[in-house]
Amino acid sequence: MLAEPPFAENAQLNTDLSGDEVINCSLSPYIVLQSLPGHPLRFVAVDQTAFLQKELLVDRLDKLSSLFWLLATPEHSHISALHYQKVRGRELVISEAPDLHLVWYYDRVFIKPLPLYLTNYAFWKHFLSGDDPGTQALRKAAKGYLRSYCYLICHESDFNIAVEKKLIPRGWEFHKLLNFLEHFRSIADEEVPPRFRYGELRLSRLNFIVWLRGMGFFYHKVYGQYGPLLASTVAPFLFIFALLSIILAAMQVVLAVQQLADVPPPWNTFVEVSRWFSVVCLVFSALTGIFVPILIVILLLRELVYAIRHHL
Repeated sequence: MLAEPPFAENAQLNTDLSGDEVINCSLSPYIVLQSLPGHPLRFVAVDQTAFLQKELLVDRLDKLSSLFWLLATPEHSHISALHYQKVRGRELVISEAPDLHLVWYYDRVFIKPLPLYLTNYAFWKHFLSGDDPGTQALRKAAKGYLRSYCYLICHESDFNIAVEKKLIPRGWEFHKLLNFLEHFRSIADEEVPPRFRYGELRLSRLNFIVWLRGMGFFYHKVYGQYGPLLASTVAPFLFIFALLSIILAAMQVVLAVQQLADVPPPWNTFVEVSRWFSVVCLVFSALTGIFVPILIVILLLRELVYAIRHHL
């Protein structure tokens, strides 16, 4: 049984492709080929399965989804609107790769633009309505992808940012876009791929999970050169090296001062100050070396407890 599109025909945002054009292209090879909306070289009469799989499927993330409860809030609505992404200081980076959609890394978040063909009723009717496993997987991915936009664009300011960043085309009206997206808000998690049962994903933790499962060294390599990568990796070791250097220097001062016990005034005051200042530096460095790891462990345990509570 063929599945109906999840929105009414009068709610579609793109009308470049009609049902009659799809049928005519599939029946006769002699007519002018109609292309997919937004992709002038992708013709309707040609099998688009491979193209749509590349554009929509998130198989890599689906394979890792069993561990997502450890790295993200297990709610599909855990997505910050576009204006709030700006408030959090994140740069909106366009990525056509579906498996980078809503993946964030420090001060940037990757977002896949909204394809025109997914807002076309005839496209859903003739390409995403089959009951074979391949078409069902594509339909689920399309639903999950469009559902994420329900939370990215909530206010007119979000709409303006989306137009400015070319996530959506100019010419669309705000109220019509909200009306279209509202058809996807009530879609259940069972109707979307495992990846889209979660919202935003942290890239640094994805990289760690990929490495932990032996699937490679990175999920996605942000840096194109080794310099920035080594700089971010070496930072913790530099902190440890600086801390040990301070401790060793303070110890040397204390030992040197011990040999100057009979220094006459006024240098004896300077010797005493040097001794106690070195001791203070030793204590402060030791407390810092203990406090920072404890703080990291507490934060990790806090997130782990939160993840376990929501997972059970």
